[in-house]
Amino acid sequence: MCRGSLGHMCNLYSVTKGQSAIRDLFAVKHDHTGNLPPLPAVFPDQMPPIVRAGADGKRELVMGAAACTGPHGSAAHR
Repeated sequence: MCRGSLGHMCNLYSVTKGQSAIRDLFAVKHDHTGNLPPLPAVFPDQMPPIVRAGADGKRELVMGAAACTGPHGSAAHR
């Protein structure tokens, strides 16, 4: 779980681009997200859209677990 320096939950990320912009930017071949809702703040307990390599090796857009990265969530600080 990601916690800020004051012990509160962090929301370092937001999804500001639409679904088609994400597909275009990352050359996504398969979109499994359905109707992507607006995500003005992505918290650690939410499932944001992620781009990954699919079983066929092509990029796919799926809903996945949020990874809290940065100073408090990086491997160096665990």
